[in-house]
Parts: sequence; C-alpha cells; structure tokens
Amino acid sequence: NIRRVGRDGDPYYLDATSPETSPLPFHGYIWVENNRIVGNVTLIYMKKNGQNLYFVANVSVDPEYRGRGIARMLTRCAMRHAQEHNGHSVTLQVREDNQIAISLYESLGFVEYTRRTNWGIQKRPPNLTHLTTPAIKIAPRQAENWSQQREWLNQLYPEKVSWFLPYQLSKQEPGFFNDFSRWLNGDSLHFWQATQAEKLIGLATLENINLLQDYLWIATSPAYEEIAIPALVSKIARRSLHPLRIQVNYPAHRAVAAFQALGMKEINTLIWMEYTIPPVLPQ
Repeated sequence: NIRRVGRDGDPYYLDATSPETSPLPFHGYIWVENNRIVGNVTLIYMKKNGQNLYFVANVSVDPEYRGRGIARMLTRCAMRHAQEHNGHSVTLQVREDNQIAISLYESLGFVEYTRRTNWGIQKRPPNLTHLTTPAIKIAPRQAENWSQQREWLNQLYPEKVSWFLPYQLSKQEPGFFNDFSRWLNGDSLHFWQATQAEKLIGLATLENINLLQDYLWIATSPAYEEIAIPALVSKIARRSLHPLRIQVNYPAHRAVAAFQALGMKEINTLIWMEYTIPPVLPQ
C-alpha cells in the first residue's frame, strides 16, 4: 500500500526518482487504499558536513483512516529509506500541543533536541525604546560589533536549527565583498543594533525571504533579551513598509513577555526531534 511519490504542485504524480536524485524539493511516500491516497509522508534530503540528513516535512493521514497505524508505517518507511541510503539522522518537527504525534515519534526512537516558537506581528507596534531607564538607542549596526553579533547568533541559531530555516550566517557579515555579493544576488538585508548607556545589548537583521515573509534574526543574550527585543522589533517594524510580513523564530518559552508587549502572536511552537540511524533499524 506504500508507494513512492514526487510532488510538483498539485496533484501528486508518481515518478522513478528518489529524494537523493529528484530535482524537486519535496519527495516521499503515499499510502493508497482502493486507488485512493489516504496518507503521505514528505521527505527532504540534504547533505551537510559529509553526512546524509533527512527531514520529514509532513506526515498526514485522512481522518477517516486514522487510528490504524498508517502514520507509524509511513514514518517507519521514511526512516528505513534514510537507513538504506546511508543516512545519519532523520529530523522532524511537531507542534507542542500534538501529544498523539509526539508519543508516536517518541515510540519510534525520536528524541527532542530543541523547541522553537514562530512569532508574527499582528499590527504596527508602538515605540517601546523609551520604556527603560536609561532609554535604549536603536541605530544602524556598526561593523565592529559583528563578532558579538556572530556569537549571539550562533547561540540562538545553532547549526542543527539553522539548517532547517531560511538562514545563512555568512550573509550577515559586514564588509565590501558581502555588500557587493548581496547587491549582486538581489538580497535585501538591513542591520540594526541596540545600545543602552553605550553598552551593546542586542542586534537584529531584517531579511526579505519572499513576497510574503520577512525574517528578523535577533542576536542578544538572556541577560538583555527582555529589553532588547521590544526596542529592536518596535523600531524596525515601525520603519518597515510591510511590518505584518515580519516573523521571528526564537527559542520557545524565552522572552515571551517581550514579544507579547509588542502585540506579537505565537504562530506555533514546534518540538524539533531527531532519530539517529543505527546500522540496522529495530524491527
């Protein structure tokens, strides 16, 4: 009942490629009963640091067919595919409030390694830079602050997180070569910093991802985030032509009051889980 499938928009079509060879960004398997697709698992392949990594982007079963173990079999099919292709690990994301799916993945050997919340702006926020004493100053980023920004970014967007986000640290590095490269590639990035009493407390990069999304990559520390985030986001959003497109991906359950003070809405909180593939999958 499981068949390999490639996807190019809608509808689905079967092909002879695999996630490793397909030119399409999405691939995977479907569950078919009575010539009807009732379930699917979407698999994305990437190679990082010489390792074959797999990301399960979606496991879905028609409501009429749930409770029969189809999701488990589809997930195991994706795991076995990764194992048969010398995969190092399989990663997936699941909503924090989806306990049924969490229990399923845990029973298959997936282990949580982080939780991330996506925040979205609902309306243009007020100016919050003056609510602290002394007031916070927001200004364009100074190149000499790059080393601190890079350190904070690496803490907030470590490699195992940034792989699965539209994020590239090297794009944010200052310098003539990067400025020219961004101009040549049509990349739109704007850089800001926040200081209080001449002390650097945070930085942010606003990056246009597509026509519907702008990501704000925040760099700060737990010591400053509750005051740096409201000041940075309010200033940047008020200067943006499209503030409602701005999203922030941030470690879950951190700086919640800061985001709420901005009137931002929690889009979702996702648990990131990983299965490290042994030489032989358990039966």
